[in-house]
Amino acid sequence: MSVSDDTATHVDGEPAGRRGSLRSRRPAVVAAALVVAAAIVLVLVVTTGGRDEPSAGRAGAAGPVAGGTLTYALAGTQVSLDPAVAATAVTGLIDRNIFDSLVVQTGPATFGPWLATKWAVSADGRTYTFTLRDGVTFHDGTPFTAEAVKATLDHVVDPATKSAYAASLIAPYEKSRVVDDHVVEVTLKRPFTPFLQALSVPYLGIQSPAALAKPVADYRPVGTGPFSYVSWEKDQRVTLRRNAILATVNVGTALIAGASLSFLGLGPQPPAPEWGAMLAQSRDYLDVSWTLALFPGAAITLTVLSATVAGRALQARYEGREAR
Repeated sequence: MSVSDDTATHVDGEPAGRRGSLRSRRPAVVAAALVVAAAIVLVLVVTTGGRDEPSAGRAGAAGPVAGGTLTYALAGTQVSLDPAVAATAVTGLIDRNIFDSLVVQTGPATFGPWLATKWAVSADGRTYTFTLRDGVTFHDGTPFTAEAVKATLDHVVDPATKSAYAASLIAPYEKSRVVDDHVVEVTLKRPFTPFLQALSVPYLGIQSPAALAKPVADYRPVGTGPFSYVSWEKDQRVTLRRNAILATVNVGTALIAGASLSFLGLGPQPPAPEWGAMLAQSRDYLDVSWTLALFPGAAITLTVLSATVAGRALQARYEGREAR
């Protein structure tokens, strides 16, 4: 084989065909990267541009207005509205509006009063004595008392409940004792530092003992929160109504009259005029139509597909030139 033939076949010990292939792929990779980068910028512009700053200014100037219905889109569904049963984040999001908790977490290791105004822990760390708030009523008219706390915790650990998550949060729970209407004593099998944190989550929200006493088939979530349960269209939406009995203890009176929580991609969904609001604060954080809200995901998908097609086309074009 001559030197010229060897040079045509190998350069620096590497086959010329392979080097040509590598060179031909570079423009395709660069083009694909540019297209994806442009799409990301476009998505950011769309999602941030959806905020209606002037409307926030108008609300701040005139003050919040009560009434209306908020529709909030959820990317998922739940198997049960009983917070003691279901383990999904969607259930926690929905039930937080229905149920209040004994305490609220105010920092990484600090807690404040909610339905309990104060509490004391025994020297051995096994007994918690809670003093409960007076004058609180469940959505069904049942007074909130120590019996409701006992019924809720007993319901969570009852094997018949088949708790998927809540029971694990209070695994050392042993029993509750009603001292009087507004004092309850909770005993643990062993000291358990995360106990207050567990009591602050929606999965251990305090339920109406009257509602818990009904058959499982007749279960309806009944709490003391800012919204009461109205209906559940499975795989489509949950409808809530403002609690007219009293202002919720932790966040004040809800300003909107109702809420419809819809599940995206799980059945027919009517257009939602607004979504992405925080129910507890009755503030709109995104003022976007439902089509605009769904645009980022669709845009990214289409962009990736376009980049793939464009990259392959450019690769074929440059490989054709190398062959010539």
